Amino acid sequence: MTAVQADVELYTHTGSVYRVTRNKRERWWMRAANVANPTSRPLNPGRWWIIQRPCPWPPELGQPIALRAPGWLARDDPARIPGGGKITSPIRAIRRRP
Repeated sequence: MTAVQADVELYTHTGSVYRVTRNKRERWWMRAANVANPTSRPLNPGRWWIIQRPCPWPPELGQPIALRAPGWLARDDPARIPGGGKITSPIRAIRRRP
């Protein structure tokens, strides 16, 4: 396990909050209360999306993070995060979840 555990909330410069977690099967998941912009749409903050390992991991303050759908999901799979994923604005805070 890395120094930053795999159950964290990421707070971004634009006010979005992303929760990233990894389950016992080593699958990564995220949900977002994201602020929409001209190139993205808001996601349902209660829905979990399966993603590939975030990059970079662990996240770095002041840097964006890529939260992308796994390559094995078809483009039209309803489990695939809209647009194939999110690249956040710079991370301003990281909160470990208990």
